[in-house]
Amino acid sequence: SAPNGYPDVGSYWINTTAWLGRWNFVFAALEGRLDRGIVIDALALAGGAKTPDAMVDKLSGRVLRRKLSFADRAELVRSAAAGANPSDPLRSDLLIVRARQIVALMLSSRYFNYR
Repeated sequence: SAPNGYPDVGSYWINTTAWLGRWNFVFAALEGRLDRGIVIDALALAGGAKTPDAMVDKLSGRVLRRKLSFADRAELVRSAAAGANPSDPLRSDLLIVRARQIVALMLSSRYFNYR
């Protein structure tokens, strides 16, 4: 145990309740449902990226600050493309939706939740 009495083992901190709480917080932050002044502008984080490929690359650099595995990157690109060509620009009305979706997936992933 740490000096504060809380165990320093993953099973104590990582369980279904903890994951659900993290996911709900991420979605609330991205949808602007937290207190005023707390905003995650996913589209700004995407830095002007217009294609699913570019969006995933820009967001992984800015949000995770680490490189994704080839397979994980491919899954995120596939999610952002939603059946479209990942090299084609997204419609303007889909940019914010997909940016929020990708940021939420990244913040809920093992890349963000590591010790």
